[in-house]
Amino acid sequence: MTTNQDQSITTPAILNNNNPIVVPAVSEKQFPHLWLKNIHINSESPNEGMIMITSVPYNAETKEIGPGVVKNIMITDLWGAIANVPEAAAAMQAIIAAIEPLEAWNKQQNLL
Repeated sequence: MTTNQDQSITTPAILNNNNPIVVPAVSEKQFPHLWLKNIHINSESPNEGMIMITSVPYNAETKEIGPGVVKNIMITDLWGAIANVPEAAAAMQAIIAAIEPLEAWNKQQNLL
């Protein structure tokens, strides 16, 4: 640990490692696709809501998810988007239609 003359700590999280860790070099990887990592919908009322979609690098051939976030999409007017983007309206209808079947499926899984 490094200290000043007055013994105050200047780098409190750095320690010497008597057994240094060596990470082997890896070959270059390509991620030509995106994986939808997170889709979060928050609807406080029939008049306000938001959706956030996060995608990360992905390779469908190797099934590997890469590091980092490629893109975040944040829509702060959920209901406006649903009213004006037919695909968003269809997606919301599909989510609502899937709730009861998903609950039944989940209940069945927990019985197995």
